[in-house]
Amino acid sequence: ICGPSRNSFLSGRRPQRTQSWNFLNHFREVGPNWVSLPQWFKQHNYTALATGKTYHPNLPPRWDQPLSWSADRPYVFAENGYPPCDRKDSLQNSMVCPSAHPDSWYADHSDASATIADLEYALRAKKRFFLVYGAHRPHLPWNVPQRFWEIYPPTESVSVAEHEAGPRGMPPIAFTYEVDGQPTLRSFGAAVPVPYPDASTAPPANVSRSLRKGYYAAVSWTDHQVGRLLDALDEHAVAGETVVALAGDHGWALGEHNIWGKHSNFEVA
Repeated sequence: ICGPSRNSFLSGRRPQRTQSWNFLNHFREVGPNWVSLPQWFKQHNYTALATGKTYHPNLPPRWDQPLSWSADRPYVFAENGYPPCDRKDSLQNSMVCPSAHPDSWYADHSDASATIADLEYALRAKKRFFLVYGAHRPHLPWNVPQRFWEIYPPTESVSVAEHEAGPRGMPPIAFTYEVDGQPTLRSFGAAVPVPYPDASTAPPANVSRSLRKGYYAAVSWTDHQVGRLLDALDEHAVAGETVVALAGDHGWALGEHNIWGKHSNFEVA
């Protein structure tokens, strides 16, 4: 999950070492002198700058400044990272929200724009750079511009999970009875309880399909932001000499084994 996995891969140590297993602790509490990944680049004459959700907010505090990041430019964490569905129709409070808001209304767009500005700064200053962009989507809510929803086929043609039941003999701890801390799945005016391992409790197919399509749209939204960053590297003729790495902090089950969330020990997530 978010906090522990980010503490792990940004410190280069397993959770057993960081002692971060929740949203309460961070690796600086046990390793105040450990060198983080961005800190290593900073110590080796790179300008290390970041935007968005890199470390989980406040784990460590202040995005681990000043240790992890250079002081050349401020850390940017734009507002509206988790925008609620503010439509007044049946989608109000829906987890899925094709929206008429412009791209600039979303934190992911603003943070990507700030990363492009960081790149241009480093190039003007002729500095080697280590830049990190942390997108929020496809984390809930799946609130993205309408055109990303329209990329995908009609909702009724979206497939549902192949196996909507927990495995036989599954220990209870392997299952999660919530969706990102919420007890209810909400989509297009429908509200159904988070299901149990029995396949008979699976959400109606129309709810499952709309939720899955919403997730796909959110992935495409983030893919678009990554494309903007790659285009900037091409535009400034540095793509061929820049290493680009993509990382995610966890997966997300979309009805597999009747799970709708990230707290899972199953391979499919």
